[in-house]
Amino acid sequence: MGLVGAVLMLGGAAAEGARVVSAAALPSYSVLVGDGQSGAVYVLQTGLTNPTTIPAPVPGGVEGLTISPDGSQVYVDFASGAIAVIDTATDRYKGTSIELGSGVDPGPMVVTPNGQDLYVAEAPAGQVVEVDLLTGQVMAPAIATGAVDNLAISPDGSSLYFDGGIQGTSVGVIDTATNTVAGPPIPVSAPGTLIPSTDGSHLYVLTAPPTGPALAVIDLASNASQSSLTNSAPQSSLIALPATAQLSGMALDAGTGELYLPDASLEQLQTIDPTTTTVAAAPGTLAAGFIPGEIGVTPDGTAAYLEGTNAAGEGEVLSMDLLDQTPSAPILLGSGVQPAGLVIAPAPPSTTPTPAPTPSPICSPLTGIGPVVVGPAVLPSGAASGSAPGSSDSAPNSTPTRQPLPMPTTTASPQVTPSPSASASVTPSTGPIVCFGAATVAPGPHPAAALASNSAASPTGGLLLSAGLALLGIVGGGAALFARRSGWTMPDLRTWKGR
Repeated sequence: MGLVGAVLMLGGAAAEGARVVSAAALPSYSVLVGDGQSGAVYVLQTGLTNPTTIPAPVPGGVEGLTISPDGSQVYVDFASGAIAVIDTATDRYKGTSIELGSGVDPGPMVVTPNGQDLYVAEAPAGQVVEVDLLTGQVMAPAIATGAVDNLAISPDGSSLYFDGGIQGTSVGVIDTATNTVAGPPIPVSAPGTLIPSTDGSHLYVLTAPPTGPALAVIDLASNASQSSLTNSAPQSSLIALPATAQLSGMALDAGTGELYLPDASLEQLQTIDPTTTTVAAAPGTLAAGFIPGEIGVTPDGTAAYLEGTNAAGEGEVLSMDLLDQTPSAPILLGSGVQPAGLVIAPAPPSTTPTPAPTPSPICSPLTGIGPVVVGPAVLPSGAASGSAPGSSDSAPNSTPTRQPLPMPTTTASPQVTPSPSASASVTPSTGPIVCFGAATVAPGPHPAAALASNSAASPTGGLLLSAGLALLGIVGGGAALFARRSGWTMPDLRTWKGR
């Protein structure tokens, strides 16, 4: 195909490999949805279509879910007034339930950024209570707020925002250092879901005033300075939304700053860029007859998950790919399920067994050469067949234990075992092991070759050993040629040896 074709083919393969690695490296998540009817919590792993069920630990249906900042724990409040904790690593409840008190109907919850406190709205009582998560104790006194339907916490944990419900006209602020309502309320008509920006500079409020649905954008920094100077109520600006929109929730993509709002009327996902006040809609419909409830966006911003019901009133979970704006098929939770709350948590780590370590071979001091098998004919004088150090000799009538191989003078030029005479024959036998490097050769019958190198175990071993053998062959051949040309005979050699 030519050099250019080969390069293009290799480049394409590398790109495909990079794409596969990138896709495999994407994180996975668990989507948890509560059931307002049975009190169960359904867990759905991303990429799967069969949710698992966590049975309710206490009576009553689920009122809401919230998750700790590190994603390790999910807090579930029940209509009975209890709060239980799910360990996301095991998808099981842990510890004992926190009791808010009899007759208490808890609502929305938020966890402080440090993960130490939980604030719970108690709408019927018109108050917010704080729970110390380190001790599990409900702190007193409760914070009187009046009607409250939604909560949000600032990124630094200093301010807790609450609304007055659909009939309200403002958003209030609680100073978490003193647990008291601070400053005048922020005028917002018919406030709903509250979400602070990631830097805490703005507060986004979903509203449904008589003039039509809109997003209220509150500049918290300027409002704070204005309120301190004039003691007047801070103001907000409005971004108009489609007049026919029926919006039930809102989620923020922390990476892009975009807001996502499910619209039950148009069966679409509305997208808002608060910095440009641009409102758009996903091109695909959510699902025919799907009535959305709460929505959550994965931390990497690649997907959104919505809980809701279908036309038959059955609970479902729907996902939307935010990269190409395409929805997936709804996943049925079950007949009679009434979704109540949704959170997205990191998926539990897989329990891959740790591979057993490779046993270290018993080797001689020589290094840099691959494993070789040495026959008896090439052992140093006085050595005989035997087993590897540390192993038993299986050959009958074994000779005394062989001597260790000589230590190298330097790592660059190790000593070489003397070679056999030219007339010596090497026959298959059970020879000892000489291990150079990180591999061994088991004792037993071996081929007649005096040395068998393993260059795969030691890249330089095969070359070094081959060079040594070639050098020995050249020396031996030269000696034989010199003796032949000199007319030496075997008696002459014996006479020379006698000298």
